[in-house]
Parts: sequence; structure tokens; C-alpha cells
Amino acid sequence: MPVGGPPLREAGAAAEAGEGSASYGPVRRVGVLGGAWITEHGGEREVRLRFLAESGLRLLMADVDPRGGETLHLYHPREGKTLHLIAPEGGGLVEKASLFFPPGRRWSVLLFGEGEEEEGPGLEPRGRAAVADQEGGGEAAGGRLLHPEGDLLLETRGGRVLRVIECQRPCPSPYLRGGRAGREEEKARKALGGDIPLLLSFFLALEEARGLTVPPPARAVRAALLELQRIRSHCSWLQVVAFLSGRFRLSRKLMEWGGEVGEAERRATGVRDAAEALVPGGVRAEMADGLVRRLWKEMESIARGWDGLCRSLASVSPPRWAERRLARLPREGWSRVHGSGEGVRCDPRWGCEAWVGPLARALGRKVDARAEEPVFPMPHGWSPRAAEERRGTLRWMVRVRAGEVSDSLAFLEALTENLPEGPWEASPGGRGSGRGFGRCEGPEGETCCHLVLERGRIVHAAFSLPREVNRSAAFCLEGAWLDEAVELLPLILPW
Repeated sequence: MPVGGPPLREAGAAAEAGEGSASYGPVRRVGVLGGAWITEHGGEREVRLRFLAESGLRLLMADVDPRGGETLHLYHPREGKTLHLIAPEGGGLVEKASLFFPPGRRWSVLLFGEGEEEEGPGLEPRGRAAVADQEGGGEAAGGRLLHPEGDLLLETRGGRVLRVIECQRPCPSPYLRGGRAGREEEKARKALGGDIPLLLSFFLALEEARGLTVPPPARAVRAALLELQRIRSHCSWLQVVAFLSGRFRLSRKLMEWGGEVGEAERRATGVRDAAEALVPGGVRAEMADGLVRRLWKEMESIARGWDGLCRSLASVSPPRWAERRLARLPREGWSRVHGSGEGVRCDPRWGCEAWVGPLARALGRKVDARAEEPVFPMPHGWSPRAAEERRGTLRWMVRVRAGEVSDSLAFLEALTENLPEGPWEASPGGRGSGRGFGRCEGPEGETCCHLVLERGRIVHAAFSLPREVNRSAAFCLEGAWLDEAVELLPLILPW
């Protein structure tokens, strides 16, 4: 890749003209997001990855397919596009990326199981299945305690956490491989559950792989359902914080308000799970017709009650022990040393662990997939909320989440005023390349999916979940008392 100039344009020009030291295949630009897919065949890999990192690209996700091919999915903030580097034969692409991109090391551990020797005898890093007999929450042999909800092993002594060890977790990908893409809708729902961001990222990747363009009315309905899930998730989280802060009455009010939102959603959709309205290529016509207006009609009176709750949340003072623990983020001094002996240090403006979601915004980073790649309609002039100064990460997270509920209510109202007209599903006959990438902003941050089809059959599906990227926040538990750690985990690793 030639050094100098915007990477997406320069990489494409080099590939098409056969210039530069890199050996690239043809560049493919597809989909609504305008991403570039580049096949990479080795060469000066370390130089290219350093160039991409220094150019400000952010690593969204890395994955390995069943044949050993590795893929990096990056985002360029200045150009507003995604870049996908594919190494069909692997060759350590993810390992090299970990030298220059903060989350690269995390992906390397998750994918290849590095550091398994730290798990100790008798406990393999294979997630819940391997540690089910440990009676999660109790003291284990050698002073180790397992917290099953986060798949984290807490090594303890004298009631304090000495260190946090991550366990491997099963990926939902295997449940989707092998079936035909056109008939996998119900199988995907069963494997992915009612998680709308996860299901939407899968559908977005599937639509790009099949060359389908989702009509604007369907995108509006998807946006409305996503904002409703964001409202309920944030309200549930704020309820826990209010309870831990001793604001029991406010916690109860938040629980009741969230319950009203859930009932309004069920009345408007007519089903218990709003994810049933989503289908590849759009939404179900029988459920979507008039859905956004019904949702806002149900929500309009409920929304008026949020202003009072928001004012009460402004005076919430989270526990001091939790503030002290989270105030240590991002972890200082993160560095990696590559073969040439030079230290590679992450840019402090981006945060040393490349956080996403409300945690990133509480640390001052305006990282939000809705703003970066607007696949859903967003109000004009909107921008993500982020902390303006560092006065307690947890306190700022309360303000960020409360503000995002207000934003979501405003989004729902704006959608009803500017609802587009047209079909609910993409017309058949789209021609795709068989490879797609989907990305959307869920309540906890960006959710990504990389999908590969061959002759209409799913051969590879990999996901990136916000909690996988943000798991390093659990290291703030080191030195904490066990009762503090158990209460703090649900706040930093929402499940």
C-alpha cells in the first residue's frame, strides 16, 4: 500500500493499478455503507497496518473463518467508511494487528485462546460449559471465584480480588453455518434470541451479501424498534444504579416506567417479542403498517413522565467505591513492543482499550455507529452525547444513559413526523457478492456481523458484541472487596 493519502482511496487505486508493495486482489465497494473489501496476500503487512493505525482507523472487529482465513474490519472516521482486509490464508493478520490497534490483542485472545496457561489446572477457558460445576458465586479451590454472568474468573485472597482472568466463551456462529440463507430466518432468531441489535446486524450483513437494498419505510420501523430496546435497557441499568445509590424510591419508579414502556411496545406490535417484525430485506408488512405511529401514540403520554425521572437522576450519587474503581479507566501505560523493538502506544484521545457504547461516551469518546454509519434515519443535527470532563466515570455514565433515553424519545417523535412511504421489503433479484458486514448501535454499543455465503449457503458467520470489546473494564475490580466486585460487575458488563 502506498504511504500517504486517505487509505480507502489509496488502497483501491493501488489494487486496481497494481502499484505498491502490497499484493491485493480486486477492490469491491458494495452496500449502503460504501465499504471497501480488499483481499490481502501478505507482503509488508506490518508496515500497512502501522499506516492504517496512524491514519486514525479504528478496529471494529476481527474474525477467522473455518478455513483459517482472517479478516479485519476497520472504520475510517474522516471518510465515514469501513475497510475490510481479508487474508484468505491467514498468516497472522490478527496477531500483527494487535501490535497497533488496542482491541487487536483482545480479538487475538478470543480467537486463538492465547494465555490459556493462566487459567490454572482443572479449569479450561471454554466458557460456561467448562465451569458449570464451580457453583458460580462461591469460593473455588485455591482462592478463586467464578462470576458466571461475565465468564470471568476472579482470583481472590482475604476477600479481595487479586486479578481478573477472562474465560473463553462460545460464539453463536456455529448455529448459523451450513443452512441456506433464504431459509435461515427462524434458525437465526432461535440462535440469536430476541436481541434486536444482534439480529439486525445479521440481517444487514445478509442483505449486503445478497445485494438487497432495504426500503426507507422499513429502515424507519427498524430504527423505532431499536430505540425502544435502547430505552428499556438504559432504564433497567439506571434502576440498578439508583438502588445501589440508596435511592430506592427512584429505583422503583424507574422499574415501573420501564414496565410501562414494555407494555406500550407489546400493545403497538401485538406480539411479546418485537424482533418478530424483522425479516431479511425489511420488516413484515402485516406488522409494520402504521407501527411507528402506533408506537408513538402509546409512548407519547409515557414520555412526559421521563422529564421528572431525568431531573431526579441528575442528583444520583453512585457509591464512592464504584466511582473509585471506574475512575481508573482507561488503563494507563498500555503498550506493545513489536519485532523491531519500538514501542507502540495507543492514542490517549481514543482510550487505551478502544471502548464502545455508553462506557466509551462516559470516557469522553463520541463513538456511536448511528452517527458514523447512518443506516437508519436520524434527526438532523443530532450528535452522540459524551462526557465533557472527567469527574467520575460511573456518574458520567448515568448522565449519558439518561440523556440517551431522552434522545430515543425524540427520535421516535421525529420518525412519526417524517415517515417515508413505500414498500416494506426489498424487491427480489438483488445480486450480491456473497460477503457482507452489518453494524448497528445497540444499547451497550456497536454490534457487528461478518457473513459469507457460497451458493446461497452460510459458510461463515461471526459476531462482535459490545461486551467483548468492553470486557477489559473488569480489570478495575482488582483490589476491590468481593461484595463490591459482585455489585459492580453488572454495571460495567451488562448482560
